Parts: sequence; C-alpha cells; structure tokens
Amino acid sequence: GGDWQLGPTLLGGGLGLVAVAFSLYVVYLLEIVKLTSPRARRREAAARERDRQSA
Repeated sequence: GGDWQLGPTLLGGGLGLVAVAFSLYVVYLLEIVKLTSPRARRREAAARERDRQSA
C-alpha cells in the first residue's frame, strides 16, 4: 500500500461531493423547468385525458 496524504484525499473527496451535489441540482433544475413549461404541461394533460378515455 501507499501512504495516504490528508490534503489530496480531502481535495478528492470534496470534489466528489461537489460533483454529486451539482448533479442533483441539475436534475432538480430540469424538473422545475419541465413543470413550468407550458408545452410539457399540455402534453401531460393530454396524456392524462387519453388515459381517462381509455379506462
């Protein structure tokens, strides 16, 4: 094994956490955009209407 060094280990862990947090933020942001998009809202409403008619 090698010798672990605190600085690079913490830096790598911190960068990993930033990457995961950024990924979650982007997913959250895209969901917000989808919910506020009139086209997406109309498409979902049309899909619900089709489901209701076929039931």
